[in-house]
Amino acid sequence: MKLIYLSFLFFIVSCFSIQSQEIERLKKELTTIKTDTTKVWHYRDLAYYYQSKNLDSAIYFGYEGYYLAKAINFKSGQIGSLYQVALAYDFKDKLDSAIVIYDKAIEIAKSSRDTTNLAKLLNAKGTSHYFSGNYLEALTYFNNGLDYSERINYQEGFAHSLNNIAVIYRMQRRYEMALEVYEKSLDIKIKQKDTTGIINSYYNMGLSYSHLNQYSESLQYLLKAKNLSEYHSDSKLAIANIDVGIGIAYYNLENFSEAIDYLNKGFQSTEGESYDKIIAKAYLGAIYVKNGNIAEGLIYIEEAYNQSVLSGRRDLHRSVLRERAIAYEKANNNSKASESWKAYAIISDSINYEARQWAIEELQARFELKDKETTISLQQLKLEKETNQKRWYLIFGIFIAVALVIISLFLQKILIQRKQLFFQISEKVEALNLNKLLLREMHHRTKNNLQLINSILNLQSRNVDNPEVQKSLESSRDSVSAIGLLHNQLYNSREFNLVDFKAYVNDLCAYFTKAFSLQERNISLACSCDDFKIDIDKAIPLGLILNETITNAIKHAFVDSKQGDIHLTIKNQNQKICLEVQDNGIGFNTNSLPSGNKGTGTKLIAIFSKKFKAEVSYLNTKPGTLFKFCFQL
Repeated sequence: MKLIYLSFLFFIVSCFSIQSQEIERLKKELTTIKTDTTKVWHYRDLAYYYQSKNLDSAIYFGYEGYYLAKAINFKSGQIGSLYQVALAYDFKDKLDSAIVIYDKAIEIAKSSRDTTNLAKLLNAKGTSHYFSGNYLEALTYFNNGLDYSERINYQEGFAHSLNNIAVIYRMQRRYEMALEVYEKSLDIKIKQKDTTGIINSYYNMGLSYSHLNQYSESLQYLLKAKNLSEYHSDSKLAIANIDVGIGIAYYNLENFSEAIDYLNKGFQSTEGESYDKIIAKAYLGAIYVKNGNIAEGLIYIEEAYNQSVLSGRRDLHRSVLRERAIAYEKANNNSKASESWKAYAIISDSINYEARQWAIEELQARFELKDKETTISLQQLKLEKETNQKRWYLIFGIFIAVALVIISLFLQKILIQRKQLFFQISEKVEALNLNKLLLREMHHRTKNNLQLINSILNLQSRNVDNPEVQKSLESSRDSVSAIGLLHNQLYNSREFNLVDFKAYVNDLCAYFTKAFSLQERNISLACSCDDFKIDIDKAIPLGLILNETITNAIKHAFVDSKQGDIHLTIKNQNQKICLEVQDNGIGFNTNSLPSGNKGTGTKLIAIFSKKFKAEVSYLNTKPGTLFKFCFQL
């Protein structure tokens, strides 16, 4: 059951062929995209394409899209990116994590009144609850998704919700209710001309009728699914599963020649020890016994019996036990037959009890929901009553105010003056808000201009053959990126002259991790920074120092090492800032101390150390290097 349901869920992310060149195209375009919203969709699409290739990459790109969308307050982008992250956690069987992510996306969809995405997310969260075994919660979310889809006439979501609800009913062995839902879903799939959906509905209806012992109806729908599957070769449901279902229907209709033909087809086409292969083996054994070939039949049945025990599927084990008991009665082995019938009765009682408990729990849930609806209705009536009272109070207050104005004409001049003062204050507030807006726009444009310069430097470095020039251009590009991150911080802040340095350091470390592909190079970059704010004039030099020291460590510290660690620590103690960058690389010897290096980065550090009157030191920690830069604010 889980495999069939998962195949339908996986269809969401595998409806188009996923190719490596498509992923590479999206990655290349990321470096040239100018608008943040387009970049968000590229991250979302990368996560989408990675779902069937690398789930960790899908999670990574999904989060990249979410954080960028959150930074620009792009709600649809946040929802789409989080959906891909949660879907990847679903496929990794990390269902608790998936549910948390779905909740976050649902909250955003509700706040932005995005009802279409809300319906999708409710269904997806219900699916996570389903796979975790919490059928009651799953049913609640599927019903909510159904209500939203019906409210906005979202047919695809409506059909999806119906299928999900029907699966729950089948798991709870409430097959009449499952059939009602499948019939509604089938009508929608026929209107949509969704061949795969029609085949799934026919197949599921056939199984439901089989569980109700209505084998003629079961055979009718399974044959429809079979014929449609053979006609449409791209159907998502394996024909082998349908063959087994048809064979069981023919068996129960006592058409053993047709039954053995279809059961053999399904048995031979099914890989591994799946539910269908085990049940096919049991019914084939039963047919052999009925045809007088008892020894061979019992071999099949015993194999199916042992495999059903290992499968953990009680419904499968019960079906095999029934055929085993009948076969041993035919073989005159009363002890084995009695043993099988007893086990069959115990499992049947357990399954029936479980079905009753599910029904009781659903009734309790419906009662609680009805009670909550009644409480909400009473609260609404109370609110309406209070609103009416306030309305009358307002009318009475206006009447009193008018009377006071008429009686107190001499206050008119004061009211006019207050009104004029109000307008003056409003104009000043508007001018102040305009200045804030202009400052924010200035930082935004500065960030965009720096991104443009970064792209130009990147292009120049690719077109230069001289390694030294190329190295200088790449260093300049990283410095520009470090300054650009500062302006991005200011753009997202309410204070336009102070930088949240902790957030900036986290962004900078994320940039280094991505820009230098640290994960692929097995280099770990750990960042720790005290929570403080600093003036932009001091933040820019510090950002350049961080850029220089960390890039030096990345490029030079791990030449002969397969794995490296870099630790960045920034502390603010009594207004004294101490910056430390430590790696476990090859270190340096006394003849190549940084003080003797005349590179641009070293000169910058020397200039800034004089400007801040800072204490600068390089220590050989064996292994690695420790760089310290301390100054008093």
